[in-house]
Amino acid sequence: MLQPVGQWDEADLKHLKKLCDSQYSSPSILYEELATSEIHSIFIINVDDIKALEVDSHKYRNTVIQAERVVQMEQL
Repeated sequence: MLQPVGQWDEADLKHLKKLCDSQYSSPSILYEELATSEIHSIFIINVDDIKALEVDSHKYRNTVIQAERVVQMEQL
């Protein structure tokens, strides 16, 4: 959902719809709503310190990708 609206792969949308249907039934999430949705931010919740941090979705994705590369390099 980090891609611009309208650039989702059909198979990904169908998979996401199936996941949503398994969790949300009343009201259900419409396929059209998923197809036109995008994530603007992600909230990281620190339950120990009772804090929430809002992060831009693209910055979060890039941070996770960089962390995965570091972990992979350490495993070599």
